[in-house]
Amino acid sequence: MAQPVRRRPGGGARGRSVHRAGPVHGVSGTDARGRRRPPGRRDRASRPGSTLTLSALALAAFLLGLGPPPGITWSPRAPLEGSLVILAVRSDSVVDVQGTLAGQALHFEREADGFHALGGVPFGSDSAVARVVRSYADGVVDTATVPLPVRRRRLPGERLRVAPEFARPPDSLKERIRLESELVDGVRERAHETPRLWHEPFERPRTSVITSGFGIPRIFNGAVRSRHYGVDFAGQWGAPVHATNRGVVALVADLYYSGTTVLVDHGAGLVTGYFHLSRVFVVPGDTVERGQVIGHVGATGRVTRPHLHWWGTYGEITVDPLDLLKLVPSLEWRATGHAKTRRTDAQR
Repeated sequence: MAQPVRRRPGGGARGRSVHRAGPVHGVSGTDARGRRRPPGRRDRASRPGSTLTLSALALAAFLLGLGPPPGITWSPRAPLEGSLVILAVRSDSVVDVQGTLAGQALHFEREADGFHALGGVPFGSDSAVARVVRSYADGVVDTATVPLPVRRRRLPGERLRVAPEFARPPDSLKERIRLESELVDGVRERAHETPRLWHEPFERPRTSVITSGFGIPRIFNGAVRSRHYGVDFAGQWGAPVHATNRGVVALVADLYYSGTTVLVDHGAGLVTGYFHLSRVFVVPGDTVERGQVIGHVGATGRVTRPHLHWWGTYGEITVDPLDLLKLVPSLEWRATGHAKTRRTDAQR
């Protein structure tokens, strides 16, 4: 086992998280996909006309009753922005399926009733386009383009009043933040190259209460600076943090925004992150199992009190990590909602 990495608490306004005033944990909070956007570059979802065109396609299909091509379905039917979605291709004569959703590769797996794949819906878009390539037993190959209608999240903003230095990092740190963003982006991209490693339902990293949800706008000193692209769990300094499923540790680093950070690559595009830790018990390359203690709650990075920030991505798309708790290994949604954890309240 690796020697624990110890970190001391950060300072700042008491009882408030201020680390999301700029790029979130090395990944920009203003990008429609939840990732850092280089200066001067627009995300594809925000380019003039792109969102309108995709929305019009989706709306026209539903108004005309056209629906998706035969044999292609998805769940949920109208996913929220920044969420996971499952695509299914059903046909006895289909022998292989490839595809993308919102520009990210889909990893279709064959099940008894057809092919299933998990995908991510970008934040800040009214529609996400899936492109599905089906290969048939007789050698025929067809390509279907399917616009998925996306529902916007209606969330109240969280207003924070902090010292100016907490609302925006100094120029001297911009290069560090840029390099850390590239480091995190590399983990997200490489997750598509890893085969799926999890075969049990996901579980929470902690059983404590959730103190801040996914997608909430953060308003610092009267100006919207970012969104909260993760879920915060309450925790005292030194409380255990558990891996939410089997995977390989892809990154252990001390980052400007997220402090002591562990990223776990679960394969087939999925990555989870555990931020602001005080101690770490894993190193890059370690295989972790569901429920394994990988670190302790802390207050490292741009925060003012101990808590765990849990983060989830599908490739370049940041998603609500609570969606992972609804999945079963056959890539279907759990009918009963979020998976239950095996730990007791005494282990919080």
